[in-house]
Amino acid sequence: MLCLQTYYLLGGHLLISSFSIFAGLATLLLYSVHRLIGLQKIKVSSQQSRFQHIRDYRTLLLSLAIISGAICIVLFFNMNTRLQIALLLPALISVGYAVPLLPGGKRLRDLNHIKIFLISISWALITVMLPAIDMHLLKNIPMLLMTAERCCYIFALTIPFDIRDVAIDTENKVQTLPQKLGIKKAKILAYGALVFMLLFTWSNYRIDTYNIQHLLAISLSALVCAVLISFVNKEKSDYYYTGVIDGMLMLQFPLLLLF
Repeated sequence: MLCLQTYYLLGGHLLISSFSIFAGLATLLLYSVHRLIGLQKIKVSSQQSRFQHIRDYRTLLLSLAIISGAICIVLFFNMNTRLQIALLLPALISVGYAVPLLPGGKRLRDLNHIKIFLISISWALITVMLPAIDMHLLKNIPMLLMTAERCCYIFALTIPFDIRDVAIDTENKVQTLPQKLGIKKAKILAYGALVFMLLFTWSNYRIDTYNIQHLLAISLSALVCAVLISFVNKEKSDYYYTGVIDGMLMLQFPLLLLF
């Protein structure tokens, strides 16, 4: 959805490209692999109901991973060389985040403090910079501003998940920002990221990349995101995170089309 949004904003029209399909399927692949590997790494005392649900659907997750992975391979070898090369860094970050490639069977997400930055950067690269390369718009100020805007948005949306996982990360000896700063300060950090997001959005409006409708739609999504973050706590149902907070990733583009 965010890739489609980038094609729409930078290209001026709605475009469902082969890369946007690749990005969607690659996300499904990594999500499935991450969940399957995560089941093996969570300690027994952390087996909350959401992990039991994942275990119940393990066969489905494995099937989705195999199917989406096979299609991604085909799509990758049909990309142009420039896009393939540009994809290597975010792909390495994404795979390293989900798969234990580091010494001691660790993943990148198991390293202290950095997982939120890895998520923000990789999402920004994949959903903004790579579509821009696909449209031959790499050396482009609006693209750079949009990359920073997207990075801030994803950063703010990731804070709630670190708040949810405080107990699990503590048991697995992974330090995150909410652990270090506390929940209240972590939320303030998320609000700050949204403010910077709006500054980058305003900059793209000022240079006529965005029109007033785009500005209003993105600003509204930031406001909704801030309200949802304010309700976050460790006791919230997992459906609030996977359904509502994660759903914010799909809100901006429909708002852009509606406005």
